[in-house]
Amino acid sequence: MMRMSLGAGGTLTPGQNPLAGMGFSIFIFYILYFLVIFAQQIALSRASTGRADDTFAVALGAGLRGALPMLGVLLLYMIAGIGGGFVIGLIFAGLIAATQSAAVSFLLGLMMLLAFFYLFARFSLLLPIIAIDEVRNPFAAIGRAWKLTAGNSVKVALIWALVLIAMIAVYFVVFLVTVGMPGPGTLASPMASIGFFIAMIVIGLTVGLYMVTLTTAIYNQLSPSSAELTAEAFE
Repeated sequence: MMRMSLGAGGTLTPGQNPLAGMGFSIFIFYILYFLVIFAQQIALSRASTGRADDTFAVALGAGLRGALPMLGVLLLYMIAGIGGGFVIGLIFAGLIAATQSAAVSFLLGLMMLLAFFYLFARFSLLLPIIAIDEVRNPFAAIGRAWKLTAGNSVKVALIWALVLIAMIAVYFVVFLVTVGMPGPGTLASPMASIGFFIAMIVIGLTVGLYMVTLTTAIYNQLSPSSAELTAEAFE
């Protein structure tokens, strides 16, 4: 029987999936990946406060300390999203099946969109809360984000809605400039596709930096501690 050596770890027989048994390794890779991303974003948020004492070393330390709590928040989001989405999906599917109405389907879809923006606005300040306030308990961080946006959820949601519209417009313009509008049955040239891909990387990095700094700016406007610091500076 023909066998392919995999080194000291074992052998691979014909027809066997080479990725079999790598699930745990992939899981660990993604955990480390998210920890690095979160540490990077938290450090950037701390560094963008404009405070003199938030030096590079302080921001780096905040990023390293806050990565794990931010991962805990992500896991809570995933659990709540999967569970809540399943229940809401069943309810909405039952209503749509019972009414068989296009208007009801549209209204339910609109309600889901509005609910998404509302919840996103209420929890959008978690990053600076962990970065600046250094709240390490994921549940406490979520509670503080909810309290901090109380009374301002509509304004915050409108800000993020405008940001989303602007992002869509920018991506559309870049697509038109680099790729254009190919006719029916035609494909974009390889150079145009490469240009679009490079532009997407640059825009993605820029948008990522902008989103973090915008979130920190909104936090500075709503945080009582930041307001007190601002008042003291003008006394």
